[in-house]
Amino acid sequence: MKPIVIDLSHWNTVPSSLEEAARSGIVGVIHKASEGTGTVDSKAEARASLARDAGLAFGLYHFIRPGNVSGQVDNFLSVVSRLGTDRTLLALDYEDSVVTLSECEQWLKQVEAKTQTRPVIYSGHVLKEMLKGQRHGVLNEDNYKLWLAQYASEAVLPIGWSKYWLWQYTDKGTVPGVEPPTDLNAGDVNEVLAYWGKVEPRPELVQGGGIGDAVRWMHSGLRVARRGWNGKNMWIALQVPDEGSKMTLPYVYMRTVQGDLVPWLCSQTDLLATDWITV
Repeated sequence: MKPIVIDLSHWNTVPSSLEEAARSGIVGVIHKASEGTGTVDSKAEARASLARDAGLAFGLYHFIRPGNVSGQVDNFLSVVSRLGTDRTLLALDYEDSVVTLSECEQWLKQVEAKTQTRPVIYSGHVLKEMLKGQRHGVLNEDNYKLWLAQYASEAVLPIGWSKYWLWQYTDKGTVPGVEPPTDLNAGDVNEVLAYWGKVEPRPELVQGGGIGDAVRWMHSGLRVARRGWNGKNMWIALQVPDEGSKMTLPYVYMRTVQGDLVPWLCSQTDLLATDWITV
């Protein structure tokens, strides 16, 4: 099974960057933001920067505890207001069996009302047990995507969902750039990214594309590279000038092997290449 998303908290160690994780195929990071009414994860801010530096989609989750739902919403949104953007995924972590389904429903509705973003639900056996074999009127696939926690070879879904959006299938995984163990999550990469705020689905490439494909991908906001650059973390991207820029028209820039950003001109070799990919 190929992981596409990792979820982290202050318990995880990221020595320097998440770029190795991105190169390995990870497309997103969901980080713990808060717990209960007063706890905020101390590493969330740093990991938000690392994820964005690596070109990864970023999300935040709240570990819900029983009681004072409004206070927990305020605690979570205090982090979202600092670290979130309109592309930030929001998630409810439902692992405490003392928390009622009604409290989960209240939290989800309040967060959506205040952010205009519908969160996803993360849970495993707790949600299944609390549903007691009955489909809930609100907590179901018609209203919320399911981020399933199920450490097994097969996904067992709670009543009310016919499929998962994301599946956390192990908490003992290994990802480049993150000290193990790491939670690993699988899913359909296009479906996951399409729901993740306004992030566009990534093109799935087998043989690579031509320069026309590369230009189209850059126009959609993606970074591109040639397979022939041999994993040196070189890529090119499109920059659209803002009001303060000396440039007046869009231009392409490159990240070099040394990590510098420089203007890029297309060579004959690059123009005729058919091994362009998204990164």
